[in-house]
This record gives sequence, C-alpha cells and structure tokens, in this order.
Amino acid sequence: MRIRAALLAVSCLAAEPVLLGEDLEELLARGRTALAEKRPADAVAPYRAAAAEVADNTGSRVALAEALARSGAAADGLAVLEKAAAFRIQPDLAKLDEAFSGPDAAPRYKKLRVKLEEAGRPFVKSSRAFVLEDPEILPESVAWDSKAKAWYVGSMYQRKIVKVDEQGRASDLVSEGRDGLWAVIGIKLDTNARELWVTSYNGNSPPMRKPEPGTEKHGALYRFNVDTGALVARYDPPRQPLGFNDLVLAPNGDVYLTCGTAVCVLREGATKAEELLEAGGFLNGIAISDDGARLFVVDHRRGIRWVDVATKRSALVKLPPNESLAGVDGLYVRGRMLVAIQNSAGPVERVIRCDLDASLSKVTRVRVLEQKHPDYDAPTTGVLVGDELHYVAASNLDSYYANKGIVPGKLRKSAILRLKL
Repeated sequence: MRIRAALLAVSCLAAEPVLLGEDLEELLARGRTALAEKRPADAVAPYRAAAAEVADNTGSRVALAEALARSGAAADGLAVLEKAAAFRIQPDLAKLDEAFSGPDAAPRYKKLRVKLEEAGRPFVKSSRAFVLEDPEILPESVAWDSKAKAWYVGSMYQRKIVKVDEQGRASDLVSEGRDGLWAVIGIKLDTNARELWVTSYNGNSPPMRKPEPGTEKHGALYRFNVDTGALVARYDPPRQPLGFNDLVLAPNGDVYLTCGTAVCVLREGATKAEELLEAGGFLNGIAISDDGARLFVVDHRRGIRWVDVATKRSALVKLPPNESLAGVDGLYVRGRMLVAIQNSAGPVERVIRCDLDASLSKVTRVRVLEQKHPDYDAPTTGVLVGDELHYVAASNLDSYYANKGIVPGKLRKSAILRLKL
C-alpha cells in the first residue's frame, strides 16, 4: 500500500543537540510542520534527530538541506545535499531551486543540480501486459494464474476483484462489496489449490466508492475459489480495528501478513490470524525465501527487514554505501534476488533489483531496472512470472492525492507492465 508522507532521514551533523524522548514519527511530523509554517530553523533539530533512526533514507537529508538553506545556512545545506545526491534518488527540485536561489548558494547548487537531475532520468524497459479501461478501479495488486492464463486485479475504490483474460477482457470475479469486501489491498494466488488470498481494508485514503463508516479501519483476510469466485473463508486480524496490508503464502501453507507495525501469521488450519512479531514503524510489502525459513518485510521508513521464522530474530538488511531501500511498496524474493517497487523514496518512482549474499541478510549490489515510466502513477505491487515482474504501474494514487479526491476525467487508465528481470 502506498503511504503518502515525506520519507525523512538525515546524517547527524553536530550543530543541534539530538532530541530525546520523541519517536521517529513525532520528529518527522514536527519537521514537516515547521517547514509548512515557514519556520525552517525549527525544522532542523527534528531532522537531525531522525538521523539516528534512519540514516539510509534520503528524503529528510533533502528536507534538512532545504531547512538549513531557508534558515540562512545554505553552505551547511549544500553539504547535506551533496551527501543525499550520492544515493542517486532525485528529490523535489522545485523546492530546492527556491531554497538555494540566494547568490551565495546558487553557483554551487547549480552544479549539484545537474547530478540530481541526472538521477531522475527515465529508464524504461517494460512493455504493457494489459490496460484496465475503467480508470476508477484504482488497482493496488495483481496476481497471475498460469493455468487459466488470466490476471486478477484488486480494486481499492470499487471494492472488487477483476479477472482479465489473455485478450485483455475484464470481468468481475468478485463484485463490488460482495461478502463484505472492503478495499482490496494485497492478492496472492495458490495456483494448485485454486484459491485466491486477498487482504481487504476499510480505510479512507483513498476512500471506497460505497463507504462503510461503521467498520472504518477494520481489516480482514479473504480466501476465494479462483475458478468460481465463491468465498471459501474469511479471517480476522488479532484485534479490530486493525488492517492487513500485504501478504505472502509460505510453502507449508501458512500465510504471513503485514498489519500496521506488526507481522501477523495465519497458521495452516487456523481460523484467526495471530501476531508473530512487533517490528515498529509502518510495515508494507512482504516476501519469503524459497525454503520458507526467512521473511523479508518492508519497514517503510527504515528499509527492508529480514525475519527468521523459527526464532523471530530480525534485523535490517545491510546495504552497500549510498544505497537506500526506504519507500518500498511491493517486494519479491527468489533465490538470492530481491526485487522492490520503490514508490516513495522521492518523486521519481522506480523498480530495483538487489543481489543478496548467501546469508540473505546483506545486499551486495543494487540495480535500477526501471524508472519514471510514462505509465507511472504510483506503481504499487506485482507478481513474479517466470523471469518477469508483472506489476501495477498506475494505481492512480498520485492523481488522487494531487486532485484531493476521485475526480472524473483526471484519472488515467491503469496499465499492468511486464518487466524483464
């Protein structure tokens, strides 16, 4: 699920004291508020303090640079910005152009801007698998059925699941709101069992076309027969209100899910999910190793966390210098390959491939597979199909937030892309 918030992390500089007693979200909120209220000097300390939490997240390096420049410390801001530029993730250049427009900063900034602009150049490799003609579907997820030769797409706004055949013809597998279905978030297909597992959540960002105020912020896991669309079972989270986000099917039949700040699991044969691990921070995409022994979970601000299923031991995946796994949505693992859809590390959205070491705990190389595709409007999640990633290129969430709502005529037809890995 796409989260709309600036991703903020900085490297510590020595000017202000680190603020203790506040969690990361509080610090980032204070920094954002100060910048929005044109109090840039008050934004500097919170952004510096956030550095202890998320040093690999470039978003608040940029925010700190902007705050410094606007508060009269452009030279310090440029030093921070130079470090951010090494990550090759393009920031919002319009804000920086304004912040560094002063005569003392402009010449040095212009040289740095060339590097920042180069980091956001388009890199397009994929082709379209199909296009959803209805722009109001707002798809979050897609699954591939190798037996039926069909895709299944979940709709957030219309609360339904669509089946698309090889000719691109769409029909409802599960109609709007049937069986109490809310916005469809994650989808995974058990091809052999002919069952489609679906996470559903009643949120308001975006809203559902037919809202249900009485169940707001409630979530559930659904299990449908993929051939008939019939409901097989519905499972609640450990408590309500609590929303399931993404999910992954384990080789032993267990289902692992991200829900808020925790990883949950529905054991094979169980009737209700249980909490496996409290990780802290907003958790998004989730994947599992081929042998089912290790989970990989997106911590939206901090990067990707591995979890040992047996011991529940967990740590962030280590990265090479000047690489970031913040702002990831969809996440997929096969062998020692990790593929991530990075839609919130900055305004330039992209798909990356990471090579893992033998322990599956460290990234040895990061490659950009695709960036700034013309079909992008908040790419979200996908599915590995052979040596390709099929993924939602246009969830329309960027347009939704820009327009402050679902505005007819201002949404694009959503493309599902296929990208060679």
